[in-house]
Amino acid sequence: MALAPRVTATVISGYLHHRGEQRAATHAVSLLSARERDILVLLSQGLSNADIGRRLHLSVGTVKDYVSAVLSKLDVSNRVQAALWAQRAGLLDGART
Repeated sequence: MALAPRVTATVISGYLHHRGEQRAATHAVSLLSARERDILVLLSQGLSNADIGRRLHLSVGTVKDYVSAVLSKLDVSNRVQAALWAQRAGLLDGART
């Protein structure tokens, strides 16, 4: 089945845009430490700071510091945006921290 040229252009453009976002997210996430990536995965799963702390045996204050560092390094302003970066970077595929 062939696609109309306009549809093909739209599909290709969307694919390239998605690939660009994926590369940017993968690069940004690669700048995080292993512990920061762990924190990112858990916050992406909707866990609170207290829950993350219990899971990783960290104080809530330490988790807050890590979350702040993650948001800063990813240049995002909230946990939802950070979770989107994690998803785009493939961190959430089969994640079980």
